[in-house]
Amino acid sequence: MHSHDPISVCIPVYNVARYLPACIESILLQTQQPEEVVLMDDASTDQSLAVARRLARFDKRIKVFSKERTTLGDTRNRMIRSSLYELIAMLDSDDIAVPDRLAKQMVFMNSHQNCVGVGGQVHFMDEFGHLFYQHPWQPQDPTSVERQLLQGRGSTIWQSSLMMRRSAFEKVGGYNPSLNCSEDLDLFLRLLDIGELCNLPDVLVEIRRHPQSISAIDERGEIRARRDRILMPVLKKRGITDLPQYELGVDPASHSAWYVRSALGYLDAGSPRVAFIHWLCALKENPLNADVWRALARIMRRLVTGKAWVPKGSAQKDERSIRHA
Repeated sequence: MHSHDPISVCIPVYNVARYLPACIESILLQTQQPEEVVLMDDASTDQSLAVARRLARFDKRIKVFSKERTTLGDTRNRMIRSSLYELIAMLDSDDIAVPDRLAKQMVFMNSHQNCVGVGGQVHFMDEFGHLFYQHPWQPQDPTSVERQLLQGRGSTIWQSSLMMRRSAFEKVGGYNPSLNCSEDLDLFLRLLDIGELCNLPDVLVEIRRHPQSISAIDERGEIRARRDRILMPVLKKRGITDLPQYELGVDPASHSAWYVRSALGYLDAGSPRVAFIHWLCALKENPLNADVWRALARIMRRLVTGKAWVPKGSAQKDERSIRHA
C-alpha cells in the first residue's frame, strides 16, 4: 500500500487503557497503511502502558515510549521527534480514525505542496461509543482556516485529525513545551507563517468526549487567558489591534453536570435510551443534585408524550449506520 510517502502516526497516551485498543485498531485497519505508530505514554497511572506494550507485541510497527509526567506540548514534541517520516498524522488515544483517513490526507498533501497541514471534519462520540453528532462544518480553504485561527479558534483544525509535514513542524520549532492546553492553536499560528492550513470535506475522525477530557474540566477563564497570551503577539505582529471576541472551552462543571448536559442532548436528538444511560452516570456522581432529578423528570415527560422517539421512516440514521457511512 506504500505507493506514496510513508506515514508516521503519533498518539499521546495518558490513562486511556479502556479506549486505546480501539484507537490502535482504527489505525492498523487503514486503507493506506502507516509505516509506524508511535505511542508516548505520559506516566499513566492506569494500565495504559501495559496495554500499549501488549499491542506492540502483535505488530512491529507499533513503537512504545514512556516518560515522566509533563505537558501535552512536551509529549507531542517527544513522540514526533521519536518518529521517522515526513508525513505525520496525529491522533488522540481515545479517538477513532475512519478507515480511509490516511489515504485521503496523503493524496491531498502530495497534490498541495503549499499546504503544511491538513485536518478534516469530525463526529463526536461519548465514552460509551455512541455518536453525538457531526461537528458543524469546518472551513476547508486556507483563507477561511486562517481567518478562524486568528480569532482564536484552535479547533478550526481538530488536533486529532491533523496530518502535517515534519519539515514544517521542525521549521517553526514544534509545539510549545510549556503548554498543556491550546498547544495546537499556538502551533497552527506559527505554521501559518510558512504555509497553508486546510481541512478536507470528509469526516476523518470520531472524537470521544468524556468528563476526563481536558476540554471538559479546564476552567473557561484559564483557557481564555491562555488563548489571549498566545494570540495577542500574533495579532500585534499582523497589525490587528482588537482581540476577537470568541470564547474557547466550556463552563467549569462537575462530572454530574456534564452527564446531565449529555443526557439532555441525547434526549433532544431522539435517543432516550442513551440519554437514560447518561442520566444514571449523573446520578452515580451526585445523587443529591437537584439538576440531576430535574433532568430525570424531563426525560420521563418526553418518554410519556412520545416526543423523544424518532418517528418511523425518519431520515435520521441510527448510530451504527452513521459510524459506517
